Amino acid sequence: MPINHKNKCEVVSVSPTYIDLRHLADDKTVLENPHKGWYYHYVDNGMKRPVYRDRLAQPKKFRTPCMNHLYLRMDWSDIEGEGEGKYDFSYIKKTMEEWCPLGYKIALRFCCYEPWLEYSSPKWLFDLGIGHTKNRFEREDGSPRYAYEPDYDDPVFLEKLENFLRAAASELDGDERIESLDVGTFGTYGEGHTSSGSWKVYPASVLKKHINLHLKYFKSTHLIVNDDFIQEAWYQSPEDASEIYDYCLGKGLGLRDDSICVDSYVKQFGYNTMRHPTIFRHFAENAPVDIELCHIYHNIPERFKEGLPIIEALKTARATYAGFHGYEEDWYAKTEYLTDYLTNRLGYWLFLDGIDLFTPTEGAREMCKLVIANRGFAKCYNKYTLDIRLTDESGAVYHLNGESPDSREWDADSINEITLRLDYTAVPKGDYRVELGLFSGKRAIKLALKEELLLPDGYYRVADLSVGSVD
Repeated sequence: MPINHKNKCEVVSVSPTYIDLRHLADDKTVLENPHKGWYYHYVDNGMKRPVYRDRLAQPKKFRTPCMNHLYLRMDWSDIEGEGEGKYDFSYIKKTMEEWCPLGYKIALRFCCYEPWLEYSSPKWLFDLGIGHTKNRFEREDGSPRYAYEPDYDDPVFLEKLENFLRAAASELDGDERIESLDVGTFGTYGEGHTSSGSWKVYPASVLKKHINLHLKYFKSTHLIVNDDFIQEAWYQSPEDASEIYDYCLGKGLGLRDDSICVDSYVKQFGYNTMRHPTIFRHFAENAPVDIELCHIYHNIPERFKEGLPIIEALKTARATYAGFHGYEEDWYAKTEYLTDYLTNRLGYWLFLDGIDLFTPTEGAREMCKLVIANRGFAKCYNKYTLDIRLTDESGAVYHLNGESPDSREWDADSINEITLRLDYTAVPKGDYRVELGLFSGKRAIKLALKEELLLPDGYYRVADLSVGSVD
């Protein structure tokens, strides 16, 4: 049955053969797409802390739509705690083997200091006599406990850290199951600051040492730096902050915020509760932005204001990823509408607004024009393959385009007019269905089009076309 195309409206440019597809858009269905969406704090602040994986007896599909990856915030001592050079990456690999077949990826951070834990960096490292601060805390009964924080510029510490990162990269770098790695070896929780610790201020040169160690060994893994790296450098001087900002931006690092909607942030900063909202837009021009929400546990606090500050934060930051600190079933049960609304808008959200195939003839090479809108918060950071094919009533298929547009040029909140040359040299005169698909490898990228247009192999039937004969 032919598709009834009507209601032609003005777009970037219109010809008599232009087919307006906007009436076929679907902005309600929540789409599952790669390289965007939500993540789950599977290991939170080291393996010795069981939340939020203690309810997961075995791998499962989450209810939260577009759950892109599990986030493993590991401590150095989780990997090399038994002695220098005794590396154990088995837990990370086991997690990948169990969860990745369900469609999830893994993101990582390796931390060197957690205020709640005595040794986040391995004890044997402190036994070597490295510079450190022994931070004192009190338990509920008033008795003391201690957390050992390394001097992040100590030469022996940096030497052993480099050995660790080299070993980690040899095991993990280039693994397609790894979505990203945070630069997490500096500061409290690996966030790039020294609060709840020594409160020592380090210059930009020290921060760059930690960044460079990650860059040196993780050459194929997307690296993300925390916005508190810039704030930490600001405590030293505005010049240091500018140096770190320019350096990370120039290296193409992604940026993340740990975390928004914290009590003090609500009181100190703007409606979106972010300390540095504008810098995220600059980083988003080159790499994905990751925004983390504060700890939620079982209840949604009043400061969430029904999620409106969260929406503002993710939109302002042009976020591609968002993570919540909480148990997934509790989060989604309490925020279903908010989560569904944000799922499509995190990262890219692609609409096919129109197509113009002009008047093709058999045996010719003809131009084609597409109008693709990205109504997500962020641009596409991955190059996807667009394929246009014709199918006749007998089921014969003809693929038309040898070239594909660069999806990385589809910016946030943009309408993109794309011109392609289609090859009809093997297409005989006749009537055809026009089918279009966008793919990441073999995985189809879902477009915001009505579901009845979607074919089982990921293509969308978008038009009918008659190929004429050569006069």
